[in-house]
Parts: sequence; structure tokens; C-alpha cells
Amino acid sequence: MMSSGGLSLSLDGFAHELVFHDIDIPVSLMYKSVDIRSTRALAKFCQSIDENPDVCAAVKRLIINIPIWNEDLDENVKIRSLAQSLSRLSSLEKFEIRGSGSMTLLALLTEAFPDLRSFISGFTTRDTEPFIRAHRRLERVHVQPAELPGDFFNKDLRPFHFESLRYISGPAFLAGALIVGSRARSLAVYWGPPDYHHKPTLQCIARSTLPVENLSNIMSGHWNDIPVKEIAKRLPRLRTLGFRICKGSNVDDQSWHAARKASESMPHKMMKITNRLQAFIQDLTAALIRFQRLETLSLVDFPDKAGPVERASNQEELRLRHSWGSACPSLKEITFSGTRYGRSRVGENLWDLCI
Repeated sequence: MMSSGGLSLSLDGFAHELVFHDIDIPVSLMYKSVDIRSTRALAKFCQSIDENPDVCAAVKRLIINIPIWNEDLDENVKIRSLAQSLSRLSSLEKFEIRGSGSMTLLALLTEAFPDLRSFISGFTTRDTEPFIRAHRRLERVHVQPAELPGDFFNKDLRPFHFESLRYISGPAFLAGALIVGSRARSLAVYWGPPDYHHKPTLQCIARSTLPVENLSNIMSGHWNDIPVKEIAKRLPRLRTLGFRICKGSNVDDQSWHAARKASESMPHKMMKITNRLQAFIQDLTAALIRFQRLETLSLVDFPDKAGPVERASNQEELRLRHSWGSACPSLKEITFSGTRYGRSRVGENLWDLCI
């Protein structure tokens, strides 16, 4: 089929590109899932909404990922008419929006989708909160952080009290407000800059309607930015606890190996990264004794690319497995950057490589 400006539709699990002319495919199938990658595709799709009312009820899933807004369109006028067309998608259940060119749309889509169940956003702006707050039937929210001023992360948001919410992933200030009154047991938190006030968020999580059992911590800057001791103090009944570095941070794998390579000429750089990681490890080791039911612990971006065989003989990781297993008897599985180790037997502190 011919391409049509980057607009693709999902049909029975297969990707098809839409050609805007008569097609002998039911609208309810052809428009069920729509993926838009350009302003031209968005304009054509909105035109089809305006010309065919059946489309409004057909679309269940919509993805808009526009990196750059096309300057050929009059943004101040055109974007409002496009948003008005999109707001007619009365049966939309899943909405995903990414790309800097898509940001302005979010502010114009408040209260647009009465049946929305899932919202994924590749950015956080000042329009994120009002959009979420207007869609009270949401069950899943996944919002990635953006380059916002530090004081914005310390913003005190009113609790959302969304009873239908089951899964939350987002910046700490937003996650803390979303968890209140929800039914979520799984939470992924992007912790803010070093001066972010952690306690209000953790207090909200600790007071959640249902005890949070699974907590993933994504760090925006350094390993020791995360309040490990506070987490252990306020959430001692966690079953799954994970940590990873947000891509683009200064201690991800790329930076780690770059620092290691340059360590002969700039030993202070390697030492700085190592000290931060070591401080995090010390805090985590001291905090593990507080967890009463913890079964799974993972460090997803642990800065090492060694293979499984090399890992098994890594003395530092071996020491950590024994130290953590001793501090937390309920622990059954430990993961270092995708390499899993399982406790051999209940009551013993022996760990086997899971292949």
C-alpha cells in the first residue's frame, strides 16, 4: 500500500498504512488503533474524523508522536481545529502522546475522552496535571519526566482520588498525588533533582488505600539521589524493589565506561562516580533489614556489561548477594543489570545464577 504522510493503523495485529480513499474494510476495524507520526498525518486523520462520524466511535487507541511541528501549518489557528476534531473520539480508551511537536495539543484536549483508561506521555508539562485530572476513569498512567525547573518538582498537588487507578508511573510529585485514593499496588517513581523534597511523596505512598507491593525507582541524576532509607522506613512491606538510572544521567553505562577508559588521565572522574555508587550501596545494605516481605531486588542499570559467567565470579557482587541475603531473609531473587540470581534454598544464603 502507498504511504500516506506517516499515518499507520493497526488491523488485527498487523500494521497497515492508510490511503484516504474508498476501502472495503469496516471502519470499526480500520480505525481501531491509529499511530500518527507527522503533522500532515494528523491533519489528514482529523479530516477523516470530520467527514465520517463513524470514525469517532471506532478509534480505541491513539498514538501521536510528532517530533517537530510542521511550520507549513498555522500553529495558532490550525492546532485548535485539530484538537477539536480529536476531542470527538468519544470511545478512545488508550492515548499515548510523545514528541516535542505534540506538547501544545495536550493543553487543548482537557476533558476530551470520557472513556479513557490508559494515558502514556513522553513528557511532563504544566498541562499534564489538568489533563489527567479531567479523566477520572483512568486505570494506568505513565508519564515521563521532562526538563522542568526544580521548584516545579516540589509543587504540592492536590490528591487525585482516582479509585479506578491500578498502575502509576511518573515524576515523584505527580505519583504521590495520584496514589492517594487509588487502588494501585505497583508504582514507578522518577525522583527529581537532588533538592527534591522526598518525604511528602513517600508519606502519600505510605498512606495509599492498598499497600504498595511493587516499587520501581528511577533516578534522574545520581545513584545516591534516591531516599533508600526513607523508603525502607515508610514502606517495609514491599515485595518487589527496583532501581535504575534514567537514560541520559551522568552515571549510566556509557558514562561509566567512558570514565573507566579515561581513569588513567582523570582518576578523579572515575572516583566521583564510584563514590556515588558506593554511597548508594551502603544505604541500601543498611536499609534492607527493615523489609519484612521483600522477595525481589533489582539494580537494572548496574554499571557493568560483563557476561553471566564473568558476573558469577565477580567478588563484589558475590559479597553483596551474601550481605543482602543475610540482611533480608525473605529475599528470593537479586538482579544486576539483567543478570538474575536466585536463592538456592529457603533459609540458606547461597545464590545460583539464573540462566
